[in-house]
Amino acid sequence: MEHIVQFAINIDDKTIQKRLEDNAYNDIVERIYKDALDNIELPHKYVINGIKRRIDWNRVVYDRLDKFLGDHKDEIIDAAAEKLTRSIRCSKAFKERKQEVMEDTE
Repeated sequence: MEHIVQFAINIDDKTIQKRLEDNAYNDIVERIYKDALDNIELPHKYVINGIKRRIDWNRVVYDRLDKFLGDHKDEIIDAAAEKLTRSIRCSKAFKERKQEVMEDTE
């Protein structure tokens, strides 16, 4: 007994864009923060007018990263989307499904 199963692949650009932004932001923050802590000896306090203050390096890194990502958002999304597209097109499942669709349309 044969069964015909059809399915469609729906690629929602907005959803992909949102996932890429979220994942890229979190990955970049973690890498930059870890590299900074591993490679730079940072002071934890400073003094202004005789008052000791703590430096919130988490806030410094997040602020800088947020600015960087905001300034380069389109470039990051384009590069990530291009990489994702290449990855999907090179996958075995995509090639097999593409071949099935081509055969069905003939």
